[in-house]
Amino acid sequence: MGQGSASEDVVVAAVAQRHDEQLGAVQHALDLQAEELVASRSQCRRGLVAFFGDDAVDLVAQRVVGDADELPRLHKSDTGGSVCGREQPGEDVVWHVARCEPAHVAALGDGSVYGPSLRCAERVLAHAGQRTFECVRSEVLVTATELEKLIAGGAPPRILDVRWQLTEPDGSAAYEAGHLPGAVYVSLDDELTDHTVTGRGRHPLPSGAAVQAAARRWGIRDGDPVVVYDDWNRAGSARAWWVLRAAGLADVRILDGGLAAWRGALESGVVTAEPGDVTVTHGDLYAGALPTLTADEAAVLGSRLADARAPERFRGDVEPVDPVAGHVPGAVNVPSTSLLGADGAFLPTADLADALGDTTGAYCGSGVTAAVAVAALAVVGVDAALFPGSWSQWCGEPARPVATGG
Repeated sequence: MGQGSASEDVVVAAVAQRHDEQLGAVQHALDLQAEELVASRSQCRRGLVAFFGDDAVDLVAQRVVGDADELPRLHKSDTGGSVCGREQPGEDVVWHVARCEPAHVAALGDGSVYGPSLRCAERVLAHAGQRTFECVRSEVLVTATELEKLIAGGAPPRILDVRWQLTEPDGSAAYEAGHLPGAVYVSLDDELTDHTVTGRGRHPLPSGAAVQAAARRWGIRDGDPVVVYDDWNRAGSARAWWVLRAAGLADVRILDGGLAAWRGALESGVVTAEPGDVTVTHGDLYAGALPTLTADEAAVLGSRLADARAPERFRGDVEPVDPVAGHVPGAVNVPSTSLLGADGAFLPTADLADALGDTTGAYCGSGVTAAVAVAALAVVGVDAALFPGSWSQWCGEPARPVATGG
């Protein structure tokens, strides 16, 4: 059925007639654009998933968020089945966080709502600006299977190998021994960090100009899709993803599962790319395309601030790198490794939402592994802020309070 067709209008009208009372309230809520209410991730996920799987559930003020400037259309799941049917699409739920774009929120009733009516209401409310859980995830991550298809398709993305570990920051030898076809090596310490900057932790952000020069060396041209990967807990790839996105590159994705997920052949040696012409749109990454936190802003976030370090470092039991042990008062511990499965891939989206709770900002030791948490929050639709200086900056300012314990 074509979008905006006469047949669609007939169906929408029929749905509205059959469910006039409930749809009337929903359509009235659509006019409340100025309020731009934001539904919490867990509320959206739990309520809508429950509604899809049950014909009679109580949903209190559940919200479906969309683009205020577009008209409703019929929505089908990515599997092709009608959302009004009885299938259970799992994570294929129409859902978006309002802060991602100008939006309005429709509250689907304040009391008990009959499941089938909600199914039909969802068909009317879903429209072009909305994204499914899987769609949001695919904007941040790419699977090895998907990447193989992109490479075989004749227009492969620019692939960057960002191998880095805290105890082995130079991954060039491992890269030369074997890397994805066409991948260019990126040094996290030399190209994704500016060590000449003082007072901003152990891994200060590079300037936009430095990122542009490096990206051109890597062969990136304007409009190129980019895939980044690593071989250790998604730290290097998440840092590259964050830096490039903050600099203004729109299409950057992390290889989910890292190098271990790749089943194709590897190449050895060094790839020297033909210079690119990409233009970076943000000269200052601390005020770039992705949100950041100053130390003062991190201090007031409380439990909405995720500390992505290991639990023993968060508690202050040990501190192998920085001069002071402990954490930012009020922060909650969400280790970056807890967001990954045993295979190194990011957890299912619903599990990420549970693990991350209501956090909207993240830090770690020096701003590297915190990018994993920010990427995970992006998967669940949250534009989270990174505290780039992280604990290495915080504990380097003597006046900052320090908390210990769980």
